[in-house]
Amino acid sequence: MKSLDWYKAATRELPYYMSQHAMHTFSLMNKKFGFPFKDIIFDWNQNVLTIFRSKKQVESTFITISEMSEEEIIYNLEKTHTLYSKILDLCVGKLDVEKFSQIHKILIDCWQYHVFSIFFSYGSHIKKLKAIQDKNYALFKKVRDIGNFYKVSAYFRNNIQTKFDPLLMDCGEILAYFNDHIEPLDIDKRLKQHYVLLMEDYVLRKAKPNEIDFESLYKQTKTTNKIIGTTACKGTKTGIARIVMQQKDLKKLRAEDILVTTMTSPSFLPYITEAGGIITDDGGTTSHASILSREFNIPCITGTKIATNQIKEGDKLLLDATQGYVKILNKQNK
Repeated sequence: MKSLDWYKAATRELPYYMSQHAMHTFSLMNKKFGFPFKDIIFDWNQNVLTIFRSKKQVESTFITISEMSEEEIIYNLEKTHTLYSKILDLCVGKLDVEKFSQIHKILIDCWQYHVFSIFFSYGSHIKKLKAIQDKNYALFKKVRDIGNFYKVSAYFRNNIQTKFDPLLMDCGEILAYFNDHIEPLDIDKRLKQHYVLLMEDYVLRKAKPNEIDFESLYKQTKTTNKIIGTTACKGTKTGIARIVMQQKDLKKLRAEDILVTTMTSPSFLPYITEAGGIITDDGGTTSHASILSREFNIPCITGTKIATNQIKEGDKLLLDATQGYVKILNKQNK
């Protein structure tokens, strides 16, 4: 593994099947958009995908997008929406091998445009990109509202009858199930293991055992009681932190709690409206959390990078979204 300025760039709840799409998408982005996705570490474990990247390479990605014309950026956003729509139109009725193959093929393309739209949304610190975001807010909101892979996952789960979560299978295993009703052996062990891919110099490969020092990667952030982010919706709130890393964690959210997560998605809506505040690791002024917080007037900061690393479940927080920071008042002893 190269010695780079690694940091935890993203953490997402993604089943194995979707994570396979996400990881291989990054290997295609250089050819598709000229993105400098040169060196990346992917760690999938228990339906959560964590991505480590070089800070310099991430910033180079924003510069690459800023060098595109506004017309090209808008085309990519509209393409994202079109592909999402095609997939959701297919996610009705019975799922068979032909329909699964259609959805899978579109997902390969859709994931690339999805990742483009995410990076574009995070580039609001660049003046040109911020201006394009503000000018095309309605389009961007439409893309963010429809962009929900949870709906696709739910459709697959409801239509593939196995003894385990069917999305623990990869594409080949799902096709084998449809063709011969063959269920992979020891599939439950997949949840107990780390699946690690390493991209070096644009080449994606499976990491060797003990090749990556995850203890150092996950503990690289220095402890701090004050975390800075980007104001999405102004306001001040004192409340108890609820850490949400997977959709099932939303059930523990109570009225006036402060939601701390990597990023939000449309699936958060039934739970999030009564939250006292929102803090995310990722996102910018046009991210889903930003749009949602302004719609419901919930104090919110995004793009903290380290909130889920520094804040623990039950911590008492002072969220000052007007000034763009959160302060840990009392840490929960564990």
